[in-house]
Amino acid sequence: MSTTTRTLPPSSAGLQTVLADYELKYTTATATRQETGRTTGPTTVATQNPPGWDESHRRVPAYRPVDPGRLTPDRTATRNRVEATFIALVFMGVQAQADWHTIWRATGEKVFGPLNCVIGGEW
Repeated sequence: MSTTTRTLPPSSAGLQTVLADYELKYTTATATRQETGRTTGPTTVATQNPPGWDESHRRVPAYRPVDPGRLTPDRTATRNRVEATFIALVFMGVQAQADWHTIWRATGEKVFGPLNCVIGGEW
């Protein structure tokens, strides 16, 4: 049994509705709308924030230019020696897994086939 499907091109009315969502909206858009003759919806009214409103630029720090004088050894990536050791051990474990996988693919998999392990709730 076969089915036939047909894709219709989008209508211009539907396309205009979708494109209206992406239309740029300016706060002083009343003059622009009158020039074009189109209305896209209700006009927005500019509102004032209440006194004491947080104006700290949404906690974005002030711009600081790059300091080329700071060299890489001067910057510490970890807080202490224990954290550095832990991160090094994690990455050594990842490298060991990759090495064992490469060795298995080159030797044991050719003899025994792919190794399938039981994972999670699949058994």
